[in-house]
Amino acid sequence: MFEQRRAQGFAALEGRVALEPGVVAITFAEGAPGSLWRERFGEVEPSNGEPRYNGGFRTAAVGPGFFDAFDRPIVAGRGFDARDWSGAARTALVNQAFARAYSRETGRPSPVGTRLEYPADEPPPREARQADSSGFEIVGVVRDFNLNPDDSGDEQPFVFHTASAGTADPLVMSVRMKGNPAAFAARLTRIAADVDGRLVVRDAQPLATSIRQRDDGLIVQAGALTAVKLLVLFLSALGIFSLISVSVSRQTREIGLRTALGANQRHVLAGILSRSALLMASGITAGGALVLLSVAFGMGPSGRPAEDVALFAGYLGMTFAVMLGASLLASFGPARRALRINPTEALRDA
Repeated sequence: MFEQRRAQGFAALEGRVALEPGVVAITFAEGAPGSLWRERFGEVEPSNGEPRYNGGFRTAAVGPGFFDAFDRPIVAGRGFDARDWSGAARTALVNQAFARAYSRETGRPSPVGTRLEYPADEPPPREARQADSSGFEIVGVVRDFNLNPDDSGDEQPFVFHTASAGTADPLVMSVRMKGNPAAFAARLTRIAADVDGRLVVRDAQPLATSIRQRDDGLIVQAGALTAVKLLVLFLSALGIFSLISVSVSRQTREIGLRTALGANQRHVLAGILSRSALLMASGITAGGALVLLSVAFGMGPSGRPAEDVALFAGYLGMTFAVMLGASLLASFGPARRALRINPTEALRDA
């Protein structure tokens, strides 16, 4: 009864909102595009049984007309229709990012016609839960929204299920309209109260504002993470600087003695710097080779060796440049001071 009243309340609100000037389309889902949808894991098996695709993706339960409202056409297969909102429907749509990941892993052109299964500890969204475990048939591929980038800036894989207004939780109404949406968003609470006093609008804002608020939080997190990484790199470089500086300073008497015996100062300085550079380069090369080897065997963050190797190669290149610069600076100062020692004093001390 509660779900029925909830659906009736939304239908009444939808009819009232449709009368507002500038409204083009109305739909709903368990979140707005660009929301931080829940991440799940599943397994996709082609109809012939080989090969399987296992991967992580985000799921979204959407209402009728959701993709039309956001101008996201179906690029392969078919979209949701009246059959998919029946209680026995076992269908799903995926986005282009999901299809690309599927093709990359399996070598097959499209996931349309395959079956998606959730493991026991990863239940599907509420709308997609059924007593049987036959999985969900992927019936189509929808164009990416390009509002949920991953760490590499690419759209994340999505799986879409059908939702009803009575059971979608949370229930997020999306209204596509012409003109400035801010004025309509400010009136929506009053409109809902006029339709039914039991309707509560917890938040109403333009989609661009919602995306900006999400990105502000992500930017702060990324900034904090970058600051921590730079601090770690700085402290590592400082430790290397101190270690090499002390090591070269202990060679002051040797450097002065070699100079007193007629060694060319430039050759002495070049030898010290080259030894420091060789020591640092060999250490970074050995450690970097181990890291890249482990990433090449699929132990990277994304599990895709080609992408992870390229990413870590860039990180290692930056680390190599910083550490090499620190080692050269640490060697140059003490060596220059040692070269200024009076040869007579160096021979007397020796």
